[in-house]
Amino acid sequence: MRRFKATNGEVGDLSNVRSLLIREPSVGVGESLLNFTLILNVAGQPLASTFVVEILDSNGKRVWHGQRLGMGRDYSLNLTLARRMIPAGRYLIKLYGMRDGKQEPVADYPVQISY
Repeated sequence: MRRFKATNGEVGDLSNVRSLLIREPSVGVGESLLNFTLILNVAGQPLASTFVVEILDSNGKRVWHGQRLGMGRDYSLNLTLARRMIPAGRYLIKLYGMRDGKQEPVADYPVQISY
């Protein structure tokens, strides 16, 4: 087993390096909020007039799917979700662009939602 020492002094084996270095953003939603908005940064990604958004839970099951028209001038896409639709947990938000009637992958956004 190859070992490493992290900058915080922890020692572990190299098979855990990916999980230590790549962490999804964590979104804490206030208890009184019924809806919350995620802002997806699409800068540097191919432009599309319409985007398809798919949200998968940690088991890969699709929990939400929808379309959004275009992105903001700041190359972002706002996604407002209802708390009752998205329980606390880990998710993968997949963004696709519609071009010539075809759905093309644009970006993936892993996220941890907590209430």
